[in-house]
Amino acid sequence: MKHGRFFYWVLLMFFGVVLLVSFQHALSQESAEELYEAAVFKKESDGDLNGAIQILLRLIKEFPENRKMAAKAQLQIGIIRVLQLNGAIEFQFDFFIQAKRPYGFQFNRDGL
Repeated sequence: MKHGRFFYWVLLMFFGVVLLVSFQHALSQESAEELYEAAVFKKESDGDLNGAIQILLRLIKEFPENRKMAAKAQLQIGIIRVLQLNGAIEFQFDFFIQAKRPYGFQFNRDGL
């Protein structure tokens, strides 16, 4: 009789530990949606485009089975790359305008 109680006690403890470990893992792991929202927040509020790209790449790497969020992350990466390229083009255009001003050329952003 004592062996039967001991067995059930050990079995109960084992399932309790397994249950606690699974809950801890579920609570500590960020979901794909949370990572996506963190990346969008970093992009829009902080203006940290490279940081947002790193979070989105982490989302794609950690959650490849979530195709919807992976596609949204890839779209956001593309949008960020266009923003980065647009910023570089504007910087080059402004530099070009400043370089030509001393020589009497007049430029505007809409055309030459």
